[in-house]
Amino acid sequence: MPCCALQTQVSKIVQQDPDVAVVTSTIGAGGVTVNQGRLFITLKDFGQRRATGDQVLQRLRKATAKIVDVRAYFQVVQNINIGGRLSRASISTRCGDRTWRS
Repeated sequence: MPCCALQTQVSKIVQQDPDVAVVTSTIGAGGVTVNQGRLFITLKDFGQRRATGDQVLQRLRKATAKIVDVRAYFQVVQNINIGGRLSRASISTRCGDRTWRS
C-alpha cells in the first residue's frame, strides 16, 4: 500500500480518539524521503478530556499497531518551539549568538 494511504489510515485513527482536538499530517522527511510521515497531535485541554497524555498515547499505540506495514512511534513533547532542525531525536535545538558573523 502506498505511503500516503497508510498515513491517511493512521491519521483517521488518531482523529477518532475522543481526547484528540487537532491532527496535522505530513509525509516526507525534509523533502527527501516519502517513506516517513509525521503527525502533530493536539489534545483537548485537560479539563475537557478523560485521559492523561500518556494514556491517550497508549490507546493510539494499540490502535495503530493493527495497521500492517506501519510502525508508529508516539511521544509526548512540550509545545514550545524555539528552533532546530529535522531529526529523529526527541529534542533538537539550535542556538546562536547575535554578535557572530559568517
